[in-house]
Amino acid sequence: MRQVEAYNARLHGEIANKTSPLLREQEELNWRAKHSNSAVKQKLSQQDFVRALQLNLEIMILRSEDLVNSSYLRDVRAIVKAANVALKMRDGTTIDASHPDAFYQKVAKFALSVDPRSNVTISRDDCSVDSALFTFERLGMDQVDFEAGGANMGRAIEYVHTIENLRTLNKIAIMEFQDNMDEVHQSEQYRNFSEQFGKTWKARLKASSYKVKAYNQVLTMISGAIPSDFAIENQRVPGATKMPPSHAAVVAKDRELRRAQ
Repeated sequence: MRQVEAYNARLHGEIANKTSPLLREQEELNWRAKHSNSAVKQKLSQQDFVRALQLNLEIMILRSEDLVNSSYLRDVRAIVKAANVALKMRDGTTIDASHPDAFYQKVAKFALSVDPRSNVTISRDDCSVDSALFTFERLGMDQVDFEAGGANMGRAIEYVHTIENLRTLNKIAIMEFQDNMDEVHQSEQYRNFSEQFGKTWKARLKASSYKVKAYNQVLTMISGAIPSDFAIENQRVPGATKMPPSHAAVVAKDRELRRAQ
């Protein structure tokens, strides 16, 4: 988790550094338009308007990259917390609805319900969330005493399957992250980027198995209950500096300018 947190903190800082000069240039263009003596529909020169379109798209790309990374960070935090709660459940801890861990218990149980008798797989990663979860899983398998039987063994076996399912949930979250990030990186090729964003993942889900769709429901539950760092930060800033207007709106304004010329 420390690696994931450190990577996202570094990326967030890099994106902020790249975005700041673009926002300053955007403000300069807005100032020129506001103080122009030209007709309302010709506030910016054609050169400035083209640059305004470029700035809008560049800022949208950077912030979308930040959004995608932040969304995965939120998901993986919840997955790791659910794994820790699963360990408490294995040890017999009772977690009622008022407990701070109640939501993460719900995540763990929902994930387990997707595949209650999942096959344990080996982690192929050296240092990742998956390898860390596999370490939990392997330690959990070492705690299973088939000769002892009883409730303790039942909880120990359930714990192993829960961790395996949380590993699969993490893999689904990574798939969504990769689909969305691919769209961000290809966005310069699409003028209607904001309208298309997220459609690759939706198309993949539509063609996916029941299990993938069920795991995605867990991710939807997480996103509905826990805001990402990006969403929290975006709520704190003035409206003018939030995500840029949809590119479709800018294209419509572009058409209006062309008609006026």
